[in-house]
Amino acid sequence: MQGCRLNKNSHCVLNGSPAELPIYKRIRFARLSAGLSAIELAEIVGVGNDVISRYENNQLTIQGMNIELLKNIALACNRGKHFCMSEYHIFKENSDIFLKEYMRGNRLTNLALAELLDVSTTTVKNWKRGKSCPSYKLWIKFFKTLDFLH
Repeated sequence: MQGCRLNKNSHCVLNGSPAELPIYKRIRFARLSAGLSAIELAEIVGVGNDVISRYENNQLTIQGMNIELLKNIALACNRGKHFCMSEYHIFKENSDIFLKEYMRGNRLTNLALAELLDVSTTTVKNWKRGKSCPSYKLWIKFFKTLDFLH
């Protein structure tokens, strides 16, 4: 799949499914499909157009992207709220629920999960309360392989 490229009329020509595109291309695809300029989208979601530019030009890491902003961009472009999110963002948004279900399904205590992941029990408790969530690195190492999102 080649992804999304712009034709001379600034419309997005898509080869394949938008869900297969990297986030920065999905944002651009959604914006252009909605007929919005970067400035218009920035005004709608309440950020400067430099922020939209950084997102669309792939100048942020997955960890550096704001979940609420990704959700607002998708909704402003008449897409589902998860359209501009990666699996990590969806996990992060609901990590407390995923963790509780995983622990319940595998009969793990806070201590057992903490030992499995080499973190403190306080960290696990904070994840379950929604005060924090596992890091991207830990998600890649452990949680991504689990079937949370399907």
